[in-house]
Amino acid sequence: MSELQRLERIRTVTRYFAYWQGLKVVPMGLLCLAVAGMSRLPETNPTAVLVLRLALFTAALLATVFIGAGYKRQFGVVYNPRANWRLDALTLFVTVSILVGLILVDLWPTLPIYLTALGYAFFFVWVRQVTGGGRNHYLWLAAVLLLVSLLPLFGLGGSVAPQMLLVTLGLGLVVTGVLDHLELIRIFRPVENKNGASARD
Repeated sequence: MSELQRLERIRTVTRYFAYWQGLKVVPMGLLCLAVAGMSRLPETNPTAVLVLRLALFTAALLATVFIGAGYKRQFGVVYNPRANWRLDALTLFVTVSILVGLILVDLWPTLPIYLTALGYAFFFVWVRQVTGGGRNHYLWLAAVLLLVSLLPLFGLGGSVAPQMLLVTLGLGLVVTGVLDHLELIRIFRPVENKNGASARD
């Protein structure tokens, strides 16, 4: 990568800095995997299972906040332009719409494809595109989600497709989150200032 390309990449990452803090999504990925694992267990006590899921969700949120604070200490505060506020709102809207779609799709379990997985596939492609491109691992995750959406065509609908969606999202969020983080610290290499303290270029 030439110096000009590196500077352009720094500008892109700075503009969409919140979307490159990869470790922040890892707790949600682990949550998806935990919920997927719990769904395979017999629910002898539904109330206890619900409480455990709520506890795991709360722990994932707290971990995300804690990790976000760590990014702030490491990189400082990056100004979020007005355009990014619109992007944040649109991302939230798309995410909630997909979750609502999951409920609606469950009402018609005989559909030939699993639309929720397909929606998530397009979502990850869209996020990659509107946050500066690169990060081809998003395309790989979208490809796997596309395959999950086709499971009903092979007689694997019902509870199998949602289970595979949770596992795919869980593993996908963990892997893409770690890769985003590694890319972030590769672009913003630590340097030594005049006082000998570590800073970011």
